[in-house]
Formats: sequence, C-alpha cells, structure tokens
Amino acid sequence: MYNSGTRFGPSGTIVSPNFPVQYDNGAQCVWTIQAVQPGKVSGWGRQMTVIQINFEEFDLERGFDTLTVGDGPNVGDPGSILHVLTGTSTPDLVVSISEQMWLHLQTDESTGSLGFKIIYKEISSESCGDPGVPSHGRRIGRNFSHGASLTFECQDAFELSGDQSITCQKSSQWSANVPQCTCEFVFMLLSCACFVVLAKWSRVFKFSFPSGVKKKRYIDTLYLSCLMTHAMELYI
Repeated sequence: MYNSGTRFGPSGTIVSPNFPVQYDNGAQCVWTIQAVQPGKVSGWGRQMTVIQINFEEFDLERGFDTLTVGDGPNVGDPGSILHVLTGTSTPDLVVSISEQMWLHLQTDESTGSLGFKIIYKEISSESCGDPGVPSHGRRIGRNFSHGASLTFECQDAFELSGDQSITCQKSSQWSANVPQCTCEFVFMLLSCACFVVLAKWSRVFKFSFPSGVKKKRYIDTLYLSCLMTHAMELYI
C-alpha cells in the first residue's frame, strides 16, 4: 500500500495520482488529514475542530475503483468508515467526527478514469459545513450548525430533484444531499435530437422516405413529432 502522507490543516488540496490525467491501475493510496488548530472554548465548553472535504472533481470506474472515507487515525477500520465512493457523480461534502480523517483509494487492474480533486479545511465540530448551492438554484438559510435547516429553490424553467430541505445532524452530516435543478425542456430537446440522429444513421432504424417527400422535411416532421410527445408527457 502506498502511503501518500499526512496532510495538516487548516486547509489544503488532495488529488489522485497523475490527476488530471488517468490514475494508475492497481493503485493503493492512503491519505490522512489532521486538524492543527485547537478547538474553541465557549460557554458550552470546548468545541473540537473537525475536517470537512469538498469534491471539486470526481471520476472513478464505477463498481471497480473506490475511494473510502473514514474517521479517526485507524486507516481501514470498518467501524470508522463514513463513505465508500465510486462512479462519476460528484459526492457532497463529508465532515469527520474527530480531528482526523483518512482516505483510501483502491483501483483494479483494468480501465482507469481521471480521478478526483479534494479541497479540505478545518471547521467547528458543531457545524456540518457549507453544502453549497445547486446550479440554477438558490438557498434559503445561512446557518450550518447542528439542528439548523436549509431550504432550496430552483430558477424558473428548472425543477428541483431531491429533498427541498436538509438538516444538520449531530453527527455533523447533512440529512440528505444537496438537491439538483434540472431543466426538463432542455432534456426534451436533446433526447429528440438524439432520437433523430439514431433514426437516421443506426442500422436498427431503417427509414424509407415516402415518394415525393424531401428527406429534410421528413426528419423535421419526425423531430416535431417527438417534441409534441414529450410535451404531452410533461403537462398531462
């Protein structure tokens, strides 16, 4: 196992081997993150400092290459695992429970991907950290402490996908991922365009154009028909 070293706060960056180029096959990499700023003392006692990591880029071969995120100093301890991450969806931020966090990257011997870029920083143990704002959306609320809730809305023409409200739990983890704002109309246009391309070029869809009908007019009619079908599905 390759030990990629211990990183210290208050903030920094961790990237997979070779990033932004494809990482190596058969890799076993470990990073540990240690908070260095002492916890603050308040009327409620000492507030410990914990680690928050935020993923700027994430691309691992789904199901075969994984990044395990754990809490504390014992790398690989099953009881300290917070998340096992894989695939291409960018994970939400992760907050440790203690003043230490570990990361373990495991890749198989087959095709690799681009890897990841992580930004880490120290935050108060009484906080879940700033989860961010979805693209084409807005957030209501600025309190990230335990028990606080945030509400999300989307801009016009976009629909919310996920939980509208999330709450900061005592484990310093948000109750759900930040929702996404998606545009059904854009998806409709793209899906219809792709359908026409497939219909035009794929061997599976073989069209014989009616006699006297121009090819371009036939494709345009097919595209409009697809749009009308999607529109009916959206509004019925």
